[in-house]
Amino acid sequence: MALPLPQPLPDQTRTRVNPFTAYRVMGLTASEAGLDEASSDSADKPSSLTAKAKLLGLPPEVQAQMDTLAPEENEGRHVSNDVNAVETFFDVLLADTQLSAPQRIQLAQARINMLSSATTSATMTRDLANLPADGHAGELKQYLINAVAFYQGLFEQANSGFQSLTTANQPWVAETARYMLIRVSLNQAMENALDEYNMFNVDKADKEQGRRAVERIDAYLQAYPKGLYADSARGLYRRAYWVIGDENALSACYQQVIAVQKDLDALQTINNEIDNKLLESSIFIQTPEAPLLMLVQDLKRLRSDKGWMQWPALSEAELIAQQAMFDDAGMQQQYRYLQAAFHYYQQRDAAATLALIPEETGNDLADTTRFSLQILRGLALEAEHGWREAETHWRHLLTLKTNETQQQYLQLSLAETLVKSGHPDVIFAPDSPVKNLRFRSAVLKTSTNANLLRQQTGEQQTHEERAVALHTLLTQSLVHRDYAAYLKDSELLRTIEPLKSAENASWNMEDLTAFAWDGSDTEEGYQCPSLTTVVSTLNKRPNDAHATNLSGGILFPHRK
Repeated sequence: MALPLPQPLPDQTRTRVNPFTAYRVMGLTASEAGLDEASSDSADKPSSLTAKAKLLGLPPEVQAQMDTLAPEENEGRHVSNDVNAVETFFDVLLADTQLSAPQRIQLAQARINMLSSATTSATMTRDLANLPADGHAGELKQYLINAVAFYQGLFEQANSGFQSLTTANQPWVAETARYMLIRVSLNQAMENALDEYNMFNVDKADKEQGRRAVERIDAYLQAYPKGLYADSARGLYRRAYWVIGDENALSACYQQVIAVQKDLDALQTINNEIDNKLLESSIFIQTPEAPLLMLVQDLKRLRSDKGWMQWPALSEAELIAQQAMFDDAGMQQQYRYLQAAFHYYQQRDAAATLALIPEETGNDLADTTRFSLQILRGLALEAEHGWREAETHWRHLLTLKTNETQQQYLQLSLAETLVKSGHPDVIFAPDSPVKNLRFRSAVLKTSTNANLLRQQTGEQQTHEERAVALHTLLTQSLVHRDYAAYLKDSELLRTIEPLKSAENASWNMEDLTAFAWDGSDTEEGYQCPSLTTVVSTLNKRPNDAHATNLSGGILFPHRK
């Protein structure tokens, strides 16, 4: 599956938007634009459900309700009792030539009534009492009665009823009944597994019912390998294995699903499920059935030489033993990264790390594993050979083909190296590859001197960077009591306009209007001259107690 590229920043030289948020890294957009338009386009068109209700001959007042039809419950097992299920049932009725028109109408109305929580197995039995006990009408009637029992939580009744319907002559009923038996077993397995906080506790699940669910999935797929519910049934293997606690089988299922997934939204959903159902387990550490998921666990275990949360630290013996599994899966590069990371993070051996990661000679670094290896090489170079070697490495990588997130990460790595080496000024050289204002702004505010800040207020810089530099320069002058410099540099307030905050772009911490304070915004009865006047006084008399007190109140108005 071709994943979307990470979202580029609007203009990295003029925004401090975080380039490493999930939305940007995963290539998603947070906008829901277009949904309203799509809804309005179809608002005047009759729904397919309404059209089918008309074909069935349902009364006009019932047809009029189709566009607003909705279930009263939609969580847990009720998630399948929705409008789509109603439409599917309508299709079955329309296609069944053995039903009379009155039978279709009665069965359709009964299925609509199932969306209401007031409908019970008893009321359904009563409402359909005049339908025959056999034939397609009778089998569809029995299906509805047992489906209601299932949604009511009457699993024994539903189990018995669906079991008897697996040999029904009505083909949809026979197949659906066999599928519903899977769901009955899974619900029975989880029925008494709530803890004292009403949260599901898999340890309390009925393992026998879980195993029965697996058997029933096998039986359904054997009978209907390309059936209506084949994909859903295969997905229910995961639920069953989770309930049973068979993590090897569960991880194998996940590995297969990831390998064939072609839809991004579905991939995100399955990733969340993997996190919750498998990767949070303290038992699941390694398995040959799912080397990709084993890699994830290994990376977590490398976060500390004491282990990570409930997982023990990855040992060298374990890592060596895993090589054959990664080799068999064609994941030699990923294994090499694990080896190098083990040397760097666990053994603190930068030389051994570098021995495993040669210098990148290609032009394309977009592959995640190759990129990660070179990041690790940069860290090891810094530890083994010093800042200059690391700087050269980052600069080289920045010339290679990378995606948006990788490019931003390399900018950050270079900026950090230059700051740590005592050369933050290089970040602001005209040919500097560090363009992102978020990184440049952080350096300006924490790691630069007055001369560099004055340089960055120049007209050759973006308006945003000039404003950040000036705000930092003036603040530092006041904090360090360099009043003469403040008075001189504050002249720039005439040419550098204050920044205006907007959604996702706050400049409140760099508000240049604070330096234009005229003394009017004070408590009643309290007199205060303008900030410029106060600083002028301090420039002449640095120990003036009144002016010092006033400057502190202006600079830190919220301190007590």
